[in-house]
Amino acid sequence: MSALAVNGVTITEEHIAERMEQYGLPEYMAGGMFRYLAHHIGPGRFMQAVLSNDLCGAVGGADTNNGARLKEWVQFCYQELPTNCWGSHEAVQDWIKKRVVD
Repeated sequence: MSALAVNGVTITEEHIAERMEQYGLPEYMAGGMFRYLAHHIGPGRFMQAVLSNDLCGAVGGADTNNGARLKEWVQFCYQELPTNCWGSHEAVQDWIKKRVVD
């Protein structure tokens, strides 16, 4: 199982899924969010738009579940994510560039 250490706390995909559930976010998005956070793997169109603060892109890339929860996505990012991994297109690209390829 892969894990991510944030501020000395080990975070797993299950932890991310639990936190997302508390915000009412779809469970099927947890894997992509975890891969982005732990492995610096670029997310899909919707998640990249959310992380980049691109409202038009988020609305355009959202499925029904995620489109109805844009406010919750912003709350999740603000409350749960490291500040340097989201907030602008540049922040997202810089986070992805930190990926270590084996």
